Amino acid sequence: MENGQPTVNVENTKKWQSRFLLDQMLAANSENLRRMRGIAFDWARYDPNPDHVYSNQAFTRKLDELGIEHEAEEYRGDPWSENWTKNGRFYARLLPFFDQHLVFGDN
Repeated sequence: MENGQPTVNVENTKKWQSRFLLDQMLAANSENLRRMRGIAFDWARYDPNPDHVYSNQAFTRKLDELGIEHEAEEYRGDPWSENWTKNGRFYARLLPFFDQHLVFGDN
């Protein structure tokens, strides 16, 4: 507070951005990300918070710019649309991805 008014602490804001915002951490961690067996994420086109849509689109572009292999998909619906039904995204997309990329034991 300065003169009874809230003010931005620039130094703390920079720390927060560098340690919390994923896109700010990509360059520093790109080599570790390249060693991963698989990276995938998706987002709902009709998420009630449009920032989620825009930030996921920007995030996948940033991964592409850094040459980091990944799968990214925008699906029609909201975050709760048929994800848990028999043919929903959990069974049709998530479990097969895990089956392909997860390794257990000393492999």
